[in-house]
Amino acid sequence: MKLSIIIALYNAEKYIVRCLESTMNHSLDLDDYEVIVIDDGSTDSSLSLVEEFGKNHPNIKILTKNNGGQGSARNMGLYIAQGKYILFLDSDDYLESDKLRDVLIIAEQKKIDILSFCFNTIDENYNLIKTNQSFCRNIKKVYS
Repeated sequence: MKLSIIIALYNAEKYIVRCLESTMNHSLDLDDYEVIVIDDGSTDSSLSLVEEFGKNHPNIKILTKNNGGQGSARNMGLYIAQGKYILFLDSDDYLESDKLRDVLIIAEQKKIDILSFCFNTIDENYNLIKTNQSFCRNIKKVYS
């Protein structure tokens, strides 16, 4: 398995389905990646939305735990992750189509351990607020 996507979930019923949908829009085989969702004691309908979504997506693993914070939820995901690479995704984030494939190709070709890439800040209506270029790196050199 190439990639484990770890999503710490806490009361994100407004965002989690879009987040999960975005993890499926990539030209990757299902056995190339897994999506691990750790519900950190949500009190809204987040968990039931993830469970419903997971019925049709065999590469989604769902774990639950008592609320302990994002760090403890991510650590729980790391404990069971099987991917060579790890991507932490917040439950209100979403990925552009095929970006995972592109990132994995770069990581594999350049034998990279850590890779950062651009992200945008958007509002609740998906309007662009800001492009966060500080996280963008022009791949000209691999540092060791």
